[in-house]
Amino acid sequence: MGCWDRMKPYLFLLAVTVLGSCAALRAQGNNVFEVRRAQSEAKNPPGLSMVLDTRVSRRSYSEGEYIPLVISYSSDIRDKYKVETGLGWNDAAESQRLYTDEQITPVRCLVARTGYGRRLLPLNSKPVIVPHCIFVRLKPGKHEVYVTASQVFPWSTEEESRKELSTTSNVLWLDVTVDPGWQQRDLARTMRDYDKHPTNSCGELSTLDIPEATTEKLKLLDHSDSCRLSFNSPEYETAGRTIEQWIHDPNHAVTETAIDALTTVRASMSHPELLTGLPDDPEKAQAIGRAWITALETSKTALSKEICTTLATKSRSAQVSTKKSMCEVLRWQPPVEDTTCGCQDTSRR
Repeated sequence: MGCWDRMKPYLFLLAVTVLGSCAALRAQGNNVFEVRRAQSEAKNPPGLSMVLDTRVSRRSYSEGEYIPLVISYSSDIRDKYKVETGLGWNDAAESQRLYTDEQITPVRCLVARTGYGRRLLPLNSKPVIVPHCIFVRLKPGKHEVYVTASQVFPWSTEEESRKELSTTSNVLWLDVTVDPGWQQRDLARTMRDYDKHPTNSCGELSTLDIPEATTEKLKLLDHSDSCRLSFNSPEYETAGRTIEQWIHDPNHAVTETAIDALTTVRASMSHPELLTGLPDDPEKAQAIGRAWITALETSKTALSKEICTTLATKSRSAQVSTKKSMCEVLRWQPPVEDTTCGCQDTSRR
C-alpha cells in the first residue's frame, strides 16, 4: 500500500471535520472572511451565477450532523459557458473549496467515487446542479460559509474550452445547535453497522474522539488489519501509550494497522503545525503535503527501530506475527539501515 493510501485516514478526517480555533477571525468581526470572499466574488465571469444551498434549503442543524450541500450553476447568457458535472478524479471536481468563518484554511474536496469521469453540460437560465464532494460538520454556533470552484469552462473554441474559470458562490448562513450526546449515538450506530459496512464505519469512527470511541478504535487495531483508523488530538496520549505497551509486551502481537496508527500519532504530536488545514495556495499546500510525508517517514523510521529491537524479547508467536506486520510496513518504505527486522527479501527497493 503506497503513501497516498496510508495518508487517506488523515486526509479523510481533515476533509470531514472543520478544525481549529475560530477566535482569530471572529475577533476581527469576520473581516478576513468577508474581505476574502468579496475579492473572490469580484472575479466571477460575467453573466454566470453559482448558488450554494443545502438540501431542502434547510438552515438549522444539530452538532455532529453532516451538512448536505447543493451547488448549482446557471447563466443568463446562452451558449457562453459549460459546467463539469462529473464527480471523479478530475481537476474540476476536485477544485471545490468550502470556506467557513471558523477557520482561515478551506475544507477541501474529498472525491468519493471515480466512475463518472468528465461530463460537460451547457449552461443557460435553468440551474444545473453539480455533485459536491465536500463533507463537513460545523461546531455549534451561527456560521457563514461559501464555496469556490473551477468547474466552469468557456463555450468557444476548442483551445479556450480547456481553460477553467474560477467562481465564487453566495454566502450561506447556517445555525448549528449544541447536542452533547451526538458522538455517543454516532458511535453506537457505527459499531452496530460495522459488519455490514466496514469501510464506511472505519471512516466515521475516525471522526470521533470521545474515550469510548478511542477504546473501540484500539480494539479494532489490535485484532484486525482491515480497518485503518485515525486518532484525533484528544486521543493521542491514550492511543500512543496503549500501542507502545503492546510493542513492549512480550506476549502481545502488534498489527500492521496499529503500527500505522502509532506512526501517524507520533508525527501529529511532533508537528501540530501541519494539521491546521491545507491552504488554498497550491504551492503552500504542496509544501505542507511534502512536510507531512517527511514527518511520517521520520516517525516510521524511529518506530521501526523500536519494534525491531523488541522482537527478540517477544514470545515465539508474538514475534512471528509482529515481524510479519513490520515487514509488510517496511515493504513499502525506502530501505532504512538497521530497521529491516530481517525483512530484506520482502523490501521493495
